[in-house]
Amino acid sequence: MQIGDYTDIRITAMEIQKLGLTPARAARLIPDWDNIITQYTTCGLTKDDDKLVALFGIVDHVERLTGDRCLLGLWRSQMPACLLWIIDWKFPRPDGRSTVPGLGSGLQRPERWRAPSWSWASHNLAVNFLFYKDDAVRYTEVVRTVVVRRQNSSALCEELVLQGPVVEVDVGLVQGEIASRWSEGVVGGLPVECHVRTDGTYDWNGTAKALLVMQDWACFFLLIVPVDPAEAEPTAFHRAGILLVLAEMDDEKQPGLFSTTREGGKARWSLYSKLIQLL
Repeated sequence: MQIGDYTDIRITAMEIQKLGLTPARAARLIPDWDNIITQYTTCGLTKDDDKLVALFGIVDHVERLTGDRCLLGLWRSQMPACLLWIIDWKFPRPDGRSTVPGLGSGLQRPERWRAPSWSWASHNLAVNFLFYKDDAVRYTEVVRTVVVRRQNSSALCEELVLQGPVVEVDVGLVQGEIASRWSEGVVGGLPVECHVRTDGTYDWNGTAKALLVMQDWACFFLLIVPVDPAEAEPTAFHRAGILLVLAEMDDEKQPGLFSTTREGGKARWSLYSKLIQLL
């Protein structure tokens, strides 16, 4: 498999040393990690357990050279932006079947738990990452990561604690729907045009919540659903997808200034920061 300067991502530390992975090159590799993962997830590994194991050789060496930490396929220094991955539903599954929504493909997760919902490794499908500029404004910060254990030199982190603005979302999702579409919806109580891309099938009950991660050419939200739907004020959530809302940035770089779907008026969300757990 050709990935960047590497002919095979399943390489040992000795082979990495032969390739000349210096601290400077390792540091440059981390910002390009999304491209590596995009290529890697299209390879269609046949064994669920191989998904992360195949990365351990590179991850271990880069961690040693940079001091950064890889949490289930995502680098700590790149959070929270690296959480903005999306499933490529149009890419063929490893078994050759289509993953185009509406063809009964469903959600393909590994048979055994491999990663929490916020990691791309929780799926067996190809993923991409959203494009954003370096000066994109970030509204969510990582407060804490809970590392359960280290396996083959890669940190396995089950819980991610984030703090950022959370809003109510109604974008017409129905139970069991796999969505990848532009539509009109209500985000934070205001009518907007948005793009919704779900990670799989969920019982939406009409509404969901969304965490505003950052703003660049659009406002980038994580769609989240409570772990316990019966909880009145949930604090623990699963990631359920991505929501994009086209929005403008004013001179003071305040979030959420956009044209609403009603008469083209301008509006702004009332945003309140909240502490949440992603599992």
